[in-house]
Amino acid sequence: MGDGITVLDSMVFVDNEETGVWGIYYTVFLDDAQKQELKQKKDELVALNLKFVKNSPIFIRQKEAGVNFVFVYNDAVTKKKIMECKYTEKDYK
Repeated sequence: MGDGITVLDSMVFVDNEETGVWGIYYTVFLDDAQKQELKQKKDELVALNLKFVKNSPIFIRQKEAGVNFVFVYNDAVTKKKIMECKYTEKDYK
């Protein structure tokens, strides 16, 4: 996300489920008003991330294997999770 407030920290595959989980972790630099706006627009972010998973060529093999995806957004100051979006094969197929 080239928005100036979101930084991709890591992408990690965790093989702790039948199909595994591809985790995408972000740090976000938001003030209190922006955090509130993010919570209000959660549905938009959920849809945007799902579209990314569905259309991204970098996830072709993961989707073929039925991997689950999770997007985690952590606050830059408190380091606490602000939001999490999870998708299963049922969501992206």
